[in-house]
Amino acid sequence: MSEKPFVSVVTPFYNTAGYLRECIESVLSQTYTNFEYLLVDNQSTDGSASIAAEYAAKDERVRVIRNPKFVGQVPNYNGALRHVDSTARYVKVVQADASHGFDHQLLSPDGRHGMRRRRRMAD
Repeated sequence: MSEKPFVSVVTPFYNTAGYLRECIESVLSQTYTNFEYLLVDNQSTDGSASIAAEYAAKDERVRVIRNPKFVGQVPNYNGALRHVDSTARYVKVVQADASHGFDHQLLSPDGRHGMRRRRRMAD
């Protein structure tokens, strides 16, 4: 059996305190465990950053990145992807406020469920 590929899961967020905890729990409860989880805060003011920090303190796979200044949604997503570990084979973006959560497995038996192969981004 081959080694499971390393995956980066990314959740860019802004003022999603009402949803963020459920989102994080759904990602961390996956049976697939070879991943990092990047929580990218776009200068939230509603306590979202504290929620993210709480999970980062409990799970070494979780990293919190706070933008130095507020940016729009698209720049926030693009900036979040720049923090993906260079060894990640796949990237999965999970929206913090998705009403259905993240209730499916990260990877299917063929290793591709919901993933996008990481491509080098142009600077």
